[in-house]
Amino acid sequence: MSLNAKSPKSKSTLLYSFFLLGCLATFPVFPSPEIDATFKELYPDPWWSTSWGIAAISIGAAVAVAGAVAFTVATAGAGGAMLGAAGGWITTVGSAVGMAAGYGSGAAAAGLAILGGGTLASGGFGMAGGAFVIAALTGAATGVITDISISVAADAILKEPYRRYEYIKVPLIEKKGSKDVRNIVKELKEVEENFAKEKIGKEEFENETNRLSSELINKASNVCESKQKDKNSLFDAINIAILSYNKQDEEIQKLCWDSVWPHAKNGSFLNYLSALNLLSEGQYEKAIKDLETAVAKEPTALQPYILYIMSLNDLDEHKKSLKVAKDGLKNVSKKNYHLLFAAGNASFYLKDYDSAANYYEKAYNAISEDMIKTDTAMMAAISYHEADDNKSAWKWYERALKTLGKNNEDYKAEITRRWSDITNET
Repeated sequence: MSLNAKSPKSKSTLLYSFFLLGCLATFPVFPSPEIDATFKELYPDPWWSTSWGIAAISIGAAVAVAGAVAFTVATAGAGGAMLGAAGGWITTVGSAVGMAAGYGSGAAAAGLAILGGGTLASGGFGMAGGAFVIAALTGAATGVITDISISVAADAILKEPYRRYEYIKVPLIEKKGSKDVRNIVKELKEVEENFAKEKIGKEEFENETNRLSSELINKASNVCESKQKDKNSLFDAINIAILSYNKQDEEIQKLCWDSVWPHAKNGSFLNYLSALNLLSEGQYEKAIKDLETAVAKEPTALQPYILYIMSLNDLDEHKKSLKVAKDGLKNVSKKNYHLLFAAGNASFYLKDYDSAANYYEKAYNAISEDMIKTDTAMMAAISYHEADDNKSAWKWYERALKTLGKNNEDYKAEITRRWSDITNET
């Protein structure tokens, strides 16, 4: 029947419809919550910019330079800071927190250098600098413990290069999400610090880390299944997805990821973690597309550039790797050590040794930590040597020794031995 028909029934139906519309209009419509899933929002204070992070990387690199075959290959954190603060060569302080035994929650700058593949440059140099570059992808408080020898990791990576990405663990978000979840992440970080300062032993460290990780999943995993979302629950879901990735629990990770994606107004971090997951499966083509998207969404974020450069190096695409590093220097900072060193490496492998030396020199001036500066100076020296500029090569070799100061004679001797091998000097 037409609505124009003069029927009491049709009139009452029409009036009722208007009544319902009026009622609906009086109820508030709540918009779907949105979050900014960017690196700037999630990680405002990157650990590698802190004295703790730099010291952890530095001392891990010292272990690598010393030729250690057993060291942690997970994320940065426990142990390294105290060794770095102690100053001096690894052999004199290596037992301070048990790092020489190869156990810890993190840092593994020695392991990170192995993971970097292309950063293992001529003569065993480039390890500290390369470790610091890759360490931009890691951090403290990951909720997992990795205890593996470099030799085991290296054997796996030599056979299947993509396996390196399994060992890169992503730090949990500390300053976003519900109070309960933030408190657990804070406790995880405190446990690492207590282990580093020898306030707790290995067994307690492991038990507490596992307990808190389980507590985090139990407390927050239901937010991934819930249809009701607010901003805190979305950040909690990201933390659960990160922890699940670190633990290689694909089912929970996917559940939480799928629950967050529709609410991310800028998901650069989500694209990045997706790429890291794909790289761990050897799916380079898909991963690179995700990294291109992450860089486009947040061009000032360092981490996507570093992972992008690593993946290109795995494919021996050093020319493209250099371009990505240059883009990063333009968008992140022209004085960023990580990108300057990465550009130096790319130029080195392209056999453009003059450009490589130039990038390493700039990287040297962009970092204050002695171990990393020394390693970078040696890469400049090697680059000049390859360019047949022996005067500059020896100048940078001498600068490397001078940078170490008076309390690192063992390390100086090791550098001298390796330099002699490279230059065929006795």
